[in-house]
Order: sequence, then C-alpha cells, then structure tokens
Amino acid sequence: MIPIKRVDHISMGHSSWEEQSARLQRLLGFKFLYSFPGSERSPFAGCVGQVRGTGIEFEILSPNNDRSFVKKFLDEGGPRLHHITVEVHDIEATIEELKRLGITPFGGLADDGQWRLTYIHPRDSGGILWQLYTPKKEPEVLDRSSLPGAVGLKRIEHVSMATDDLDR
Repeated sequence: MIPIKRVDHISMGHSSWEEQSARLQRLLGFKFLYSFPGSERSPFAGCVGQVRGTGIEFEILSPNNDRSFVKKFLDEGGPRLHHITVEVHDIEATIEELKRLGITPFGGLADDGQWRLTYIHPRDSGGILWQLYTPKKEPEVLDRSSLPGAVGLKRIEHVSMATDDLDR
C-alpha cells in the first residue's frame, strides 16, 4: 500500500480551459487561481482553480498544438477526467512499493523542477492515471477563498469511476 499525504489536484482534459473554467466558477463556485501557457516543453495550456470547501485544486488541460497528448486524449473520448495527483511522503519509497506490487512506475522517476514525480498507468490502477509526487520546496501560498456558485457547493463527497471489472 502506498501512504498518501494528501490529494493535491484533480485534472480534466477540455478543448477550452477558459470555457470550462468559467463554467465551473458559475456552476460550482470554483475559484480561479492561475493559468499557465503551453510551450515547446509542455504541449498543453490550462488553469488551476480551487474546489470550494476543500484544499483540493482542479486543473483543466487544453492542447496547444495538434501533436499534444491532450489532443489525442480528447479525440479518443472527449472532455473528461485526465488524472488525480496525490502528494506522497517519499517518492523513492513509493516507487519501491509500486515495484513490490508488480507495477512499473509509468514514465519512471521525473523531475519537473518543482516536483519529483511518477505515475501509475490506468491499466495498473483500474482506469485512472495517478500522478504521485513529492515537492522539491514548499508551495507558494495562494488566496483560496471561494466564490458562491450557482448550486451552493459545500464540499466534494467523493470521486467515482465506472468499471466493468470491480475486482480489477
């Protein structure tokens, strides 16, 4: 079992992060925190908002070119959950535990300058891409107060996934 420190963010793919961010702000009171542009190194653009009533952030990824993995992801299934990111206490110990469980860390161990990270591929987790990381430094503190939203969201109860194989 992998000890999880906390859920950092939930991410979805959408053709227009601007449109989807505005929708989530109006509908559920998500607070826009920041956006990030695509680049040669990162073939997607997007934004991060806060889920009201939680410490969980919600990321929206949009492709910024026709070769982007986000474009392929959207072409295959439309806008939907892309991944869930969790902070772990020790990324090296996490990778060793994955191997002990017979799982090859997807993408190996990576360093993006802010995090040391790896992934659990959906085929190994039962359908969801999991991003596991430890931060290289303490994150910047942002204003996380929320907007009301149309439905008066208090908290997220759970995240659900449909499957045709519960044992898997």
